[in-house]
Amino acid sequence: MATPRRSAAPLGFDISTQSAIESAERLLGQGEPLLAYNAVQLGLESEPRDLRLRQLQGLTLARSGDTERANRLLAQLVAEGIGDSETLGMLARTHKDLAFVAAQAADRDHHLKAALQLYHQAYEAAVKNSQGAAAYYTGINAAAMAVMRDDLPTARRMASEVRDICHRLLRETNAAADYWLTATLGEAALILGEHQEARASYARASDLARGRFGDLGSTRRQAQLLAGQLPGDHSWISRVLSIPPVALFTGHRVDATEQVRSAAHEQLARLRPMALYASAACAADILYLEAMKEFGGETHIVLPYRAEELRRLHFERLSGDWSERFDRALAAANSITITSDHRARGSTASLDYANLVMSGIARLRAQVLGTDLVGLAPDDKVVVQAADSPAAKDRVPEGFTHEIRAMLFADAVGYSKLNEDQIPIFVTHFLGSVAELNQRMAHPPEHVETTGDGLYMVFGSTRDAGHYAMQLNSLVTGTDWARLGLPAGMNIRIALHCGPVYCGRNPLTGARLYTGPHTSRTARIEPITPPGQVYASSAFAAVACALGVEDLSMTYIGRMALAKGYGELSLYHLRAVSGGCSGATAA
Repeated sequence: MATPRRSAAPLGFDISTQSAIESAERLLGQGEPLLAYNAVQLGLESEPRDLRLRQLQGLTLARSGDTERANRLLAQLVAEGIGDSETLGMLARTHKDLAFVAAQAADRDHHLKAALQLYHQAYEAAVKNSQGAAAYYTGINAAAMAVMRDDLPTARRMASEVRDICHRLLRETNAAADYWLTATLGEAALILGEHQEARASYARASDLARGRFGDLGSTRRQAQLLAGQLPGDHSWISRVLSIPPVALFTGHRVDATEQVRSAAHEQLARLRPMALYASAACAADILYLEAMKEFGGETHIVLPYRAEELRRLHFERLSGDWSERFDRALAAANSITITSDHRARGSTASLDYANLVMSGIARLRAQVLGTDLVGLAPDDKVVVQAADSPAAKDRVPEGFTHEIRAMLFADAVGYSKLNEDQIPIFVTHFLGSVAELNQRMAHPPEHVETTGDGLYMVFGSTRDAGHYAMQLNSLVTGTDWARLGLPAGMNIRIALHCGPVYCGRNPLTGARLYTGPHTSRTARIEPITPPGQVYASSAFAAVACALGVEDLSMTYIGRMALAKGYGELSLYHLRAVSGGCSGATAA
């Protein structure tokens, strides 16, 4: 593939409804809402009306930051007459999230009020139907919404009721090891102002989480939101509900040494990260991946090209059992991402690109969980010897360079319906307005091609490409084309991708040329992009995040089938909304 993909095999997905539900719930618990959404999509392909899958679709979208779409999907369930406490609670959660990103005070209060009403409605239904777990979940959230609306008496009355429900469940059932019940007791005590009991319950919940860092992250975010509204010192929350860091191995290609192995064990033992992201492209990577598995953590591997070629170039020439250890590391990985289908001869761009994508994916994961991202490498004092590789003897073909670029493909929607006399108008006004935009932009495209209604542009960075895409989209969607003599429905589809391309000269025209499999990948995204929208590949999102682009919002959409049978790809919806580069706002 020409852009990152996640290997399905380690995740255990199949298309059965129950398997999709179990996979999604497990991945949500691990703090992987994007992968959970993929599992839900697979299940919905065979059972599009399954209630639990539709609920989980809304929940995974909410956890990955696409709150507005989650709100619409869950509101549709309620409109269909589904009024169970689970659905009402999920819909209430989206209103809560929308309240905290609302720019206007009136919008914030509207969503808080809606959340409180829905949670309370769900709570009453659960109590009436003797659904203890649903009652304490919806009740504690209703209490939290009352806190946010500065109604502390109501909040404390409901928190007290919820605590009684939790204690009754503890007496009647063997629920002492239930994470959510224990976390709810902590939240109830926090609202009631009983800090010692809150700390004790939250500490027990943290012990019960057992790797469910997504759940723990949700609990911590809720506690910190409440702390901002409640009296007292709550600085202890981040310590009691701490989440281990995400680790990124950034070492160079080296021969295996005992010093590297020792460094891996020492660093991992000290940091105890929840997950390690590495390329598995050298012996040092393998040592760190093996050590991480020994500590019981997750491993996520990002390969610069296919495993067979990587094994041949980097491991088969090493003495020892490195090829077998490479295969075992892949088999044990929680996910595998392949950034390019093939190695470009003589170029290091594919390796640099894979490292950028890996860094971005790791950063996105850390942002979703609200934890730190730490870089790991063998100690500088360790003397290592780089292994020779036949790749070092290769050269990029003469007349070309191989460089990482951001690419944009766009299509003028409605062009095919233009009559003969409208074509000059299109060229003058539609393409002319794009030309004017290029003159105004501080960082215009470094290369432009047009074919009829199609635009292909190349940029030096994801930031430049992202901002240009938003400006282009605003230009087209904000113009009265009918006034200029074109159909009123004229619109545009815009797709973005980033990857290594060959840069050279077109022998037919003498113009600059930017081409390769990653160019084709960008072209396949554009036809499935809705008019008036900007879609970006997961690689674009990851590279942008790795490079610190924080003024574009990228919201995860899910895996979608590409045009012309070109496979599937994980895509993001790009918007010019300040708030970060994460799938949680917004890899």
